[in-house]
Amino acid sequence: MSLEELLEECGRRFVHLSRRGERVHVQPSFVEPENLTPELIAALRAHRQELLDLLRWEEEADGVLLSSTRYLARAWPKGCALESEEWRRFEGELQKAYKNRDQAQFGRVIREREDYALSLFRSFSRESAT
Repeated sequence: MSLEELLEECGRRFVHLSRRGERVHVQPSFVEPENLTPELIAALRAHRQELLDLLRWEEEADGVLLSSTRYLARAWPKGCALESEEWRRFEGELQKAYKNRDQAQFGRVIREREDYALSLFRSFSRESAT
């Protein structure tokens, strides 16, 4: 079973994975024995390091994205919309970089997304002031 297949199987079985230090914490959403089969537990153990790497990446990337979103929220002028095709492109690129665990691409898109939004906010504020 590949890592992707394992993650899909955990999703189908409503099994949530998180990182606690250097351990993978496995939490089934429903307490039903068929959710944590011996085969699933064996696959989780076999992919332990990959799961830790993935969970670490998700924590770091989620933190960067949350920080960026909060930064933009503080600068966001009331009434300004971010609904352009360009904004949707940035969101799509972020999702792709996140899924591919491409740290360089993720960081680049975060910066470009922030620059775009701040530029739009400045233009909106200038137009609103006139």
